[in-house]
Amino acid sequence: VGLPPPPTTTQSNGKKQQKDTNTKTTFTKKSNQENRASLSYPPPSTPPVPSSYDSIHQVITHLIRDYTEVGLPIRSSLYSWSISKLKRYCPDRKEGKKVLIPGAGLGRLGLEVVKEGYHVEMNEISIVMASAAH
Repeated sequence: VGLPPPPTTTQSNGKKQQKDTNTKTTFTKKSNQENRASLSYPPPSTPPVPSSYDSIHQVITHLIRDYTEVGLPIRSSLYSWSISKLKRYCPDRKEGKKVLIPGAGLGRLGLEVVKEGYHVEMNEISIVMASAAH
């Protein structure tokens, strides 16, 4: 079963068809211009987003959270959940496998994981955080 033939243009709807064609052409031109602008190479530069870990304020906040009694409730909820999942999915700690902790901050999660008997490797991209952890 084929498709019916397209309707023929008559004088009465000729103006409407011309208007529709103009609208489609205008839309296509605008769409193509927008696509070219969004796909330009090289892409337009964007300002760098400042890292929240590069301020002394964040270092102090992490120190308080990770190493004081004030931060104990937060630390308990965050780290105990992570360690429980680690124990569930990686129960055998004696095989010498390492646990990688990216974005280790000041190292408290790594310390807690080591206490559980795992071998840990941590990394931190922020020089400020890594210096404070050292």
